[in-house]
This record gives sequence, C-alpha cells and structure tokens, in this order.
Amino acid sequence: MKNIFAFLKPYKLHIIIAYALTLIELGVELLLPFFLGKMINDGVVTQDINNIVMWGSIMIGLAFIAFTAGILNSFYASHVSLGFAYDIREKLFNKIQRFSFANLNQYPTSGLVTRFTNDVRQIQNTIFMALRIMAKAPLLVIGGVVMAFIVNAKLALIFLVTVPVLVGFILWVLRVATKLFDNVQRNVDNVNRVMQENLSGMRLIKAFLRRDYEESRFTKANKNLADSMRYTFRFIELRCLFSCL
Repeated sequence: MKNIFAFLKPYKLHIIIAYALTLIELGVELLLPFFLGKMINDGVVTQDINNIVMWGSIMIGLAFIAFTAGILNSFYASHVSLGFAYDIREKLFNKIQRFSFANLNQYPTSGLVTRFTNDVRQIQNTIFMALRIMAKAPLLVIGGVVMAFIVNAKLALIFLVTVPVLVGFILWVLRVATKLFDNVQRNVDNVNRVMQENLSGMRLIKAFLRRDYEESRFTKANKNLADSMRYTFRFIELRCLFSCL
C-alpha cells in the first residue's frame, strides 16, 4: 500500500483541490434542505413572496456552485487517476525488463498482462471513486447527523444508535467482499492463462486434434469466473439492499 501511495505524491496538490471541491459540494447538499425548510416556514406558510424569492434564489445559486464544484472535482479526480495509471504502468514495464529468468518463470505471461490491464484499471477506478464519491459518502453521513441535531436534537438521538450499527455492518461487508474479490482475481488470471496458452499453441492444438479438450478447459475456467463474480456481486447487492432497509 505504501508503494501505491508513493505514486500519488506528484499529484498531492490536485488531490487537495479535489477534496476541497468535494467539501464544497457536500456543504451545499447539506444546506439545501435547511434552506428549503426556511423557505417553506418563512415564505410558503406565511405567503410571503419576498422570502420565497430570496430563499429560492439562494438555493439556485448554491445549486450552481455545487454543480460547478462537481464538474471540477471530476476533472481533477480523472487527472489524478489517469496520471497514476500511466506512471504505474511505466514502472511495471521497466521492472519486468529487469526480471531474472526465475522471476519470468514464476509469473506467467497471462498474469503479467492482467496486472498491466485489469489490475491497474481497477486501482485507477478506485482512486477516481475515492476522490469523487468514497470520501463524500461518510462525510455526508456525519454532516447529515450534525444537521439533524441542529434541526431537532431529540429526534436526532436515534442516529446515535443506528449509525454505529450501520458502519459496523458495512465494515464487515467490505472484509468479506475483499476475500471474494481475491477469488475473482484468481479466476480472471486463470481465464487469461488458458486463453494465452490456447492462442499461442493454436497450430499444435489443430495438428493434434485437441480442440474439444481446449474448449472444455476454457468452458470450465470461464464458468468458474462467472460463478465467482455472480456470487460476489449478489453478496454485495443483497447486503447493500439490507443496509438501505
């Protein structure tokens, strides 16, 4: 993990800007319901058109600020994630060029290709989500609890019980999901290995009439991958649905 974070050091300023824009967007999202309540209480209920126009104008202005912050945040998140992927692929390529024969025998070609493509892309997407959404979600929960106490402290006491339970449940899901995704990754490597061996030895397979054997071999590897992915995503979806309920 330290090695991965080392690749993010050149983008420290961009990461700070991305998180600052996230805080702006988050602050607006938390304030809009509060201002909407003010508009209803001070304008709609009392039929005061001036208050309705004032609070409505403030909400429109804040929504525009949040929209702009979201667009800029996506730009900086994309810049960091793409730059990170470029740097780590270049580092991986240079590292493989210095591999000994023992290392080359230890890592199959299909596995190295997977590391260059699928694995780097997954980390790239994770970094983008971390700058765009993942940091926003827990802050939104914390900010929502704070705003609830500001509006009605007695009613908001229920959050002191539900939020820790929800956080513990999510941490358990993440721990189990990590193990499931490890199994998915092994199956991805296996499918790539079978494909690479099949394509590189296509002439021999045809010469020795081994097509049926190779088809069954690939079908088995492909089915294992599909089953592991299906089980993993069903597990996550059902647990997320349960947490939402």
